[in-house]
Amino acid sequence: MKIPSATFRWVEYELYNLEKHKKELKLLKEEILLHSPDRFSGGIVSGVISDQTGNKVVRLMSDPRINNLENKIRVIEGVLRRKVFRDIYELKYKEGYSVEECCKRMGIEKGVFKLMREILICQIAKNLGEGS
Repeated sequence: MKIPSATFRWVEYELYNLEKHKKELKLLKEEILLHSPDRFSGGIVSGVISDQTGNKVVRLMSDPRINNLENKIRVIEGVLRRKVFRDIYELKYKEGYSVEECCKRMGIEKGVFKLMREILICQIAKNLGEGS
């Protein structure tokens, strides 16, 4: 169940930045949707009218930054469906409490908290393709 420390730190980084990732994803999508392209894709010479909606859909579906963020958010939120993992996320990664304070608020021992946090990290890493 052990994962490399670099992977552990990376997944923790993703947990600490989950809300930031959601905002970034929203901004990227809005940027594509609200961008007003030229009416003529081929220029005035060719006179071909562009399919603005189609172009926006293609950009939304093919943008690697959007795909990457959507995948990370989907995986993390999928794992956070379990109440204990959601509690750990809320206290440790969203609110920024220390391990000791998290244990106190959850009413569990430090060893149990650390084990549950490691399981949380391992499941996310595995679902993101980083674990075995």
